[in-house]
Amino acid sequence: MDVVEAVRARRSIRCYKPEPIPPEKEAALLEALGLSPSAGNRQPWRFILVRDPELIRRLAQECSWERLAPLRALTTAPLVIVGCGVPGESVPVGSLDGDIVDVVIALQSAVLAATGLGLGTCWIGAFYEKRVKALLGVPEEARVIALLAVGMPDESPLAKGRKEPTEVFYSDIYGTPYTGP
Repeated sequence: MDVVEAVRARRSIRCYKPEPIPPEKEAALLEALGLSPSAGNRQPWRFILVRDPELIRRLAQECSWERLAPLRALTTAPLVIVGCGVPGESVPVGSLDGDIVDVVIALQSAVLAATGLGLGTCWIGAFYEKRVKALLGVPEEARVIALLAVGMPDESPLAKGRKEPTEVFYSDIYGTPYTGP
């Protein structure tokens, strides 16, 4: 599967098979994380690989939910990657904090690699950071950016509708209608 096919095929998976991730697939996933670009090649990230089912259950309790589907994504996943940024190691990216941008880029690399490897993922951004930090021993100077549930999918969600290109793309100047290539 090439990268564009992985982008098309990617879905948020909220139910996983109980089997562990094969070691060679996990190694490829971690390679994608480590090879991700970062501003100034600072690599201001740390990734906690949570596999212990009890710890994953406790991690899920530290998430804030508007609905229960993300809870299932965490509690059925055999692996949760916790992406942490270290602000003191990053450089600003425009007006944004570089560690946040760099961790998000790395996690998205993992999402696309996982899709190409036949794994499913689900971004989790609704969590109580202080509680997650305490649970996982994350030092004060680092921050938890996102959680990524990973595993063998046990569901096949349909693609969701996307906005029309004219709603999200502009030509040259913001607001100038996109007319195509």
